[in-house]
Amino acid sequence: MIGFTRSLAIELGPEGIRVNAILPGLVAGDQAGWWRPRRRRMAAALPSGRRRR
Repeated sequence: MIGFTRSLAIELGPEGIRVNAILPGLVAGDQAGWWRPRRRRMAAALPSGRRRR
């Protein structure tokens, strides 16, 4: 999805058209305290073994 958005932005940018993408995910903040204990377990399940920041 990110690559597609970038491609569109490069192609349509010269015409003055902006391209944005909204992707699902968690935001690390005060209200996301329930997420902290699960981070390592979830990251271990990812193929890369780490999460994106």
